[in-house]
Amino acid sequence: FNLAGTNLYLTTAIMFLAHLAGVEIAVPELLAVLVICLFTSLGSTSVAGSALFTLIATLNILQLVPLEGVGLLLGVERLMKCRSLTNVLGNCVACLAICGWQKSIDHEVLKRELNH
Repeated sequence: FNLAGTNLYLTTAIMFLAHLAGVEIAVPELLAVLVICLFTSLGSTSVAGSALFTLIATLNILQLVPLEGVGLLLGVERLMKCRSLTNVLGNCVACLAICGWQKSIDHEVLKRELNH
């Protein structure tokens, strides 16, 4: 759950670069992109700004699109700091989902704290 922002960034960037290069991605390749991005996003959450290097490594593994396309993403890389927010929100949703599954949420306290 906690890697949602990085995983979304990686898969979206790969799909953007594939579309830009005119590369058609079939369903098996798309599933491979999703699985590989899920695993490679694990390594990029510890260092700020490392998702670009993780993207390069992921593209090198997949070999679907040319690596030169990553240069186009450098211009907007500084604007993509919303990955951290998405990762934090993913952690919050995961905590609430697990507490709900365990039936350990006090709904009155939760409503009171969220309305505060």
